[in-house]
Formats: sequence, structure tokens, C-alpha cells
Amino acid sequence: MATDMSTEIPPRQARGLGGLWGSLAQRWPRRLRLGWPRLTRLRLAVLGVAAVLVALWAAVAVTSTSIYTATVVVVPVGDAIGLPPPSQLDFGELPTGIASEKKIVFENNGRIPTAVMILEWGGIGDLMGISDAFFVIDPGDKKEITFRVEPPPSADLKEYSGKVIVVRVPWWTPW
Repeated sequence: MATDMSTEIPPRQARGLGGLWGSLAQRWPRRLRLGWPRLTRLRLAVLGVAAVLVALWAAVAVTSTSIYTATVVVVPVGDAIGLPPPSQLDFGELPTGIASEKKIVFENNGRIPTAVMILEWGGIGDLMGISDAFFVIDPGDKKEITFRVEPPPSADLKEYSGKVIVVRVPWWTPW
């Protein structure tokens, strides 16, 4: 007499964790079951258009970002103040307690308002002050921003450097 050595696996065990999850989910009351809402074609189209618009806005923000190098050399009091090389944000040599300022004029030649965000990065950020780091420029307007560096008396006598990052993005507000 031949015996069949194969054993049949019950259907619940054959499904693994997914089957276990499905059987538990069937036992829960309907109001406690988790699930994704069904999206209609219109909702999917609206989400797709919104995603494309956000991606375009982010691309414009990345392409319109400017990075400037900013440096200052702190020297002992009484040393001659050197003239900085011709660079936009090079503050030259400064004794402690003496301030130096640089100005940049932002102009909006476009047709929509532009939001501007200015960030400082690196060691010079501890010594630098910005007159207005977050602002919106309307079409046809100009705004002058002052960058001021004043080493405190406790500053180490060394060169401080860093980056000034200027991000410009289109900004529309309904009001």
C-alpha cells in the first residue's frame, strides 16, 4: 500500500502575512479598517497638475539662486585698514570694533512680484548683519540691502569667510 507523503497546506497558512493581515482586517469593524481613498480621474488630474506646478516653481527657485563669497580679515587695532579687492562682498581688513558695510541693489524687472531670501553660511555669519533678509519686490521696484560686518572686541584675529546665498522665486499673493 502506497502512502502519499505530501501534505496539503490549509489556505490561511499558504497566504503568509498578507493572508493573516487580510483575515484580521475582515474581523475588524468596517469603521476601523484602514484603506486608501479611491481617487477619481479628475482628482488624479488635479493632483498631477499641482505636482507639475510645484516642480516648476522649485526649478525656478534653484535656477535663480545666487551665491556670493564673503570675507573679512580681523586685524589688531591700530593696524592699517587694507583696501579690499574689487569684489561685491569682500570687507577687507577690519580692526575689532570697526564696522564696514556693503550694499546690493535688488531690482525686479519682471511682471510678477519676486520673493527674496538671503542666507549667510560659514564663519562670517557670526559677524555679519543683513538689513532685510526676507522681502518681496513688486514689479518695477528696487530694494537696497545693507550687509554690515563689525567684529566684536572678543573676535579672534583671523580671516572669516563664508557664502551669502540669495534665493529669488516668483511670488504671487491674491491680496
